[in-house]
Amino acid sequence: MIKQLIALLFVSSTLFTLSPIVEETIEQIFQKPIDQLIINPLSGGYSKASLYKIQDIGQTYVLRFTNEPDREHAQREIYAMVEASKAGFGPHIYSIYHGTEAILMDFIPLHTTSIEDAKKPENCLKIAKALQKLHQTAPNPFARPSTPVRSAAIYQSLCEEGDADSCCLEALELVKQYSEILSSFPAPKVNTHGDLTPRNLFFTEESAVLIDWGETNYEDPMYDLTCFSLLHAYTPQEEAFLIKSYLEHEPTLDELKRYELVKKITYATLVLSVHDLIPILIKPEDLPLDPNSPIQDWAYYADAFSKNDKELSAQFFHDWARVALKLAH
Repeated sequence: MIKQLIALLFVSSTLFTLSPIVEETIEQIFQKPIDQLIINPLSGGYSKASLYKIQDIGQTYVLRFTNEPDREHAQREIYAMVEASKAGFGPHIYSIYHGTEAILMDFIPLHTTSIEDAKKPENCLKIAKALQKLHQTAPNPFARPSTPVRSAAIYQSLCEEGDADSCCLEALELVKQYSEILSSFPAPKVNTHGDLTPRNLFFTEESAVLIDWGETNYEDPMYDLTCFSLLHAYTPQEEAFLIKSYLEHEPTLDELKRYELVKKITYATLVLSVHDLIPILIKPEDLPLDPNSPIQDWAYYADAFSKNDKELSAQFFHDWARVALKLAH
């Protein structure tokens, strides 16, 4: 969960201008001038991607430009999207336009999920089935470094920018400590989504549909289970149902230990990710961050995040990170 943690997807009501590359790509795809199409921008939050909702003769599409200068990152994301589409837990992909790294896919005429919807037993079963399918796909050939390596890189970057504090170092040490213990367990490595926020999920009548693959990786499957459960404020009872539904058996003691270790790693990595994000969120008119502001429980922040379709404050994320660090212990 890096900066894409707060990726949003909503139709913009503001006026916009298409860049020449985007305009040219759209006209090449649809073989007609753009004034014969209905085009609306979609927001990708803090991801680099540009997204457009395009309507043409009764059909609605999404055109996504990754805008990712790191070619391997773009290839990793596209590979994951294609596999999700083929396996039926991602939007149907019509074409990929290499060079611009544009992807034309189905528009899903549904709202992304809410915490309330994600807690429904039938939807818990759907996400468990979708993750089973994801975790059975062929290894992504463009996988990123492991969570401990990425966490260390974020910490180094924070230090270089002067944005690291004692909380960041504490979080990094916890990531290292728990990851070392986790490595002692025999566990599979699988393709993971890595960013199962409410805004990256749809529930249809039949299944769960996953979008936004910018954080996909090749790791222990428990990373997806903990990410989903934490960002949807699952209770211990709901977590138990999710784990059992995914495994299709009562979890062993080792499986439960792995889940709890990855859960603590996820809390700790959120601390680093949020500190990486906060400088972007701070506005000139903002008051200095208050390190002693009152904090709420985890569910409060997960709920507020899931319901907010606008930018949340730097103080909000700062306080959420304080809660996450407490829970990481």
